[in-house]
Amino acid sequence: MEEKTTLLRQLIGTDLKMERFPAVSSGKTTVASTEIILSNENEYKIVATFLNREVIETYLSDCLARALYVYRFAKPNDNDNSKIKKWNQKIDRCFGMDSTEKFKLNLLFGSMKKKAEHNNDENLCTTTEMKRYNREILGQIKSQLFELNSKLNLEEEIIEEKFQDLIEVNNDFSELVSRFYSEVLKKRNILSEFGVELFERDGITYCQYKSYDREEFIRIAKILTGNHSSYHGRCLTPLVSSIRMSGNFRPYWWKKNVNVPKIVLVDGLGLSHETGNTDSISINDSMVDKFVYVSNANDLFVGEEEYFKKIRTYGLTSKLHVAITHFEDVSGEDIVDDDDKMFKVQSSLEQALKKCQ
Repeated sequence: MEEKTTLLRQLIGTDLKMERFPAVSSGKTTVASTEIILSNENEYKIVATFLNREVIETYLSDCLARALYVYRFAKPNDNDNSKIKKWNQKIDRCFGMDSTEKFKLNLLFGSMKKKAEHNNDENLCTTTEMKRYNREILGQIKSQLFELNSKLNLEEEIIEEKFQDLIEVNNDFSELVSRFYSEVLKKRNILSEFGVELFERDGITYCQYKSYDREEFIRIAKILTGNHSSYHGRCLTPLVSSIRMSGNFRPYWWKKNVNVPKIVLVDGLGLSHETGNTDSISINDSMVDKFVYVSNANDLFVGEEEYFKKIRTYGLTSKLHVAITHFEDVSGEDIVDDDDKMFKVQSSLEQALKKCQ
């Protein structure tokens, strides 16, 4: 079975190798609520909203606190090189990604590894100067973070959660988080390179873009949603909270002279990351014909009752279609054949819909 986003790629007809959109991965890839509207117009449009300062600083604080905890309490007692290497690697993992695995610094600042896969779009390449600047900034942040270690008045090891509570009220730590936030915010400047402006409305930062050039549109979409290693350092994915786009998307097998119905495609994974995050979903009876909901058989409808509830509230259940991936991975002691798998999946869906009543 294909990944959920791979199925989405097939439905909208994007090139798997050249366009690489939407992003796919075995981990948590779709971290923003994503909505794609199939249209028969040749103009492509996209609107993206960004996380506010409080949310971003919470992610950064989590990364820094976890890295400092490992640096302080997990250092090997001997000089075993292999142990020290693993210790440094764990520090880097904590520093580079928050505990929810949604906020990944390598997308914003690039990989510190010297080798990276070739980028087929030179406009999204990270220059040598950019890489040098990113390394310097991250190195300075880490150095200042570890300098805090000697200033902490903690005699005994404590659990990580308590350590984070203590460190987050430290003035020096708060100042470091604020400085880190300023550097993260600068990453949004990449949008101006492509003529995309940022706007503020009711405390929400957003950008919008439209073009008849599909290649240009896909480039902007990848900046806002991408995760491919060759784009690292040029992706704003961790900073985006919701995406809505429309354009002349259609499956390859769709007849060229036949219009596509007005279908809204919502990536289900983004919904399951945060329960009840359905604010960016269009529930407009006059706009759409069908809702295609895609879910993984391994984590069916987890935390997504609010989405189904909204569909039901607007009386659109007849327009809801469900696609299940990884069906072959459904397992259990009570599973004998495919009929049992189908029954288990159907039961999970029925339970989710009952909670919406």
